[in-house]
Amino acid sequence: MELVYTYDQKRLDIREKRDGEDFEFTIIFTDQALEKQFNAVRDYFYGNDDLTDAYFYKSIDKQATVSLKQEYYTEFLLQLFKNKLILSLLWK
Repeated sequence: MELVYTYDQKRLDIREKRDGEDFEFTIIFTDQALEKQFNAVRDYFYGNDDLTDAYFYKSIDKQATVSLKQEYYTEFLLQLFKNKLILSLLWK
């Protein structure tokens, strides 16, 4: 099974790629209001006990890159959904 998600393409763009056993997400914000919501996702991962679960990089050009361990993939998507960055999640 895989998780499929949707998001408002007018407000952001999410690109996902596999990086060995890990995942890399590139998120481009066209709506700056979503950056604050994204910070809540980052804070969630920075606040847990696993210091190597996810690495967050933000650039000045309204873009964020997240390198994520495979076992945190679902949790990351759930946090994006909880913080209203993605609109839906579906198991297929």
